[in-house]
Amino acid sequence: MLFHYAREHFLEGLNFVYRLSANIVFTDKGGQFAAYRKLPFQKWDYFFDLSAGFSWRMQIELQAPPPEPRWPAGVELRPFDKASHDRLVWQADAQAFSDHFGYTPGTFENWQLRVSGRDKDGTLWFIAWDGDQVAGYSLCRYRGGIGFVGALGVVRPWRRRGLGMALLQRSFGEFYRRGMPTIGLGVDSQNSTGATRLYERAGMHIASEFVLYEKELRLGRNLADGH
Repeated sequence: MLFHYAREHFLEGLNFVYRLSANIVFTDKGGQFAAYRKLPFQKWDYFFDLSAGFSWRMQIELQAPPPEPRWPAGVELRPFDKASHDRLVWQADAQAFSDHFGYTPGTFENWQLRVSGRDKDGTLWFIAWDGDQVAGYSLCRYRGGIGFVGALGVVRPWRRRGLGMALLQRSFGEFYRRGMPTIGLGVDSQNSTGATRLYERAGMHIASEFVLYEKELRLGRNLADGH
């Protein structure tokens, strides 16, 4: 098995390696997961590219236009203007994900590089406003040949008012209008805000599952100690 080969070669050639990780992807075809549960690994969360329980890629294949969104009282969508809105959306994202497992705050400069600088079509960014405050957002793009909801968040004071569903339906509706009926997203399966239940209520299903397994090969040491 690849794991055993990697273990032996890492131990022989790199004396500072003390932990080996395996990122395993399971599709919804079934039958794959039982064998890997027997491996002597500790299961960790895996969320997109961050080691952070399970994460899922969820997906929907629309056969008809989705329901029209119903916005909470006082909340409205406004066209995204990068020059004046980008920093406010970044701040809202930080607030929305601050209670997410493994969250660490990032800088606005990193946001500009990895998020707003990557998503070129601002018409696929749906920002919900309550007065001058960002209440929630759905940041969409095309990825892997389908529509993709890259980030969806609702800031805590506006949760449990239907805003997340409204943003999701607005995103689905825009992709459908553009001729793209298949839409996906990634989610931590142990998300504490109830996101997985929201996506299931919206008609999404688990398309694949990502798991990070980790095994300690030897006790680690602090490389800064120099010995």
